[in-house]
Amino acid sequence: MAWSEPKSCWGMAVSYEFHITRADRWPENVHWSESQCEVIGFNEWENLVKADPELAIDYSDRLTIDELERLVDGTPELAECRSEVGFRFSKQQARRLKELAEDLKGDAAPDPEAIESDTAEWVGHPNGEERCFWFEHGSISTKNPDLATLDKMLQIAGSLNACVRGDDGELCRRYGQRFECFEPERGWCPLEEFHRGRPDWGQDILREIAQSPFGTRCVP
Repeated sequence: MAWSEPKSCWGMAVSYEFHITRADRWPENVHWSESQCEVIGFNEWENLVKADPELAIDYSDRLTIDELERLVDGTPELAECRSEVGFRFSKQQARRLKELAEDLKGDAAPDPEAIESDTAEWVGHPNGEERCFWFEHGSISTKNPDLATLDKMLQIAGSLNACVRGDDGELCRRYGQRFECFEPERGWCPLEEFHRGRPDWGQDILREIAQSPFGTRCVP
């Protein structure tokens, strides 16, 4: 299915991802995402979203291509959203599609085998920003998190007996009011120190931390 980024949090050309995972041992020969650890199950993901009033499934992600075609063809608001590569939705059209998809799929029991990637919107961001998490291959991920989103990930990880890792494999934790990252060669260091010099997401998170009233320090 070809989407045109109906989720604003996916519309980032250059990004850095963080993952909630049970890969809690630093891998020696394989990337952490390929480790044979216990995965987070789809039922755990579903129960997590149902139990958290700040999370809401984006049912448009569960549409088959035939269902999507029918909704587009039968909904005047979605007219002219087709493009050469699939579909291109405005924010208003994406919102309408989500409403229609929830009406169609909300009461149906999902088939985990048919869902490659499932998305939940986080509606509890303190600044009202549009953020989402997606479940895929036994882990839960997001792109370019700000501090509030990273904190939410750590809360979710704690409830699932999991940990939070960045794309480079580093572990992440909250230490008081601060965020820290870990890798064996460096130990625990402030998040901004670990990611200093990163050309993408790092610049934004460093700017946010610099404006935060809290300082940082390494933990012995």
